[in-house]
Amino acid sequence: MQSLALCILTQVLLTLAMIDWKCCLLPHVLTLSLLWLGLAASTTLTPTKPTDAIYGAITGY
Repeated sequence: MQSLALCILTQVLLTLAMIDWKCCLLPHVLTLSLLWLGLAASTTLTPTKPTDAIYGAITGY
């Protein structure tokens, strides 16, 4: 499960890097989906409280 999440994260980050390099603008479709994937992964793959993950996402966004 962790390797699948890592592969998805890597692919999306590479895509975002290429888009940012060409356009200097990141699409919300990819950034928000990555946010939700991170929240889901943090609650299922790590012993983090969901409230801590949400506070971290709010702070980072």
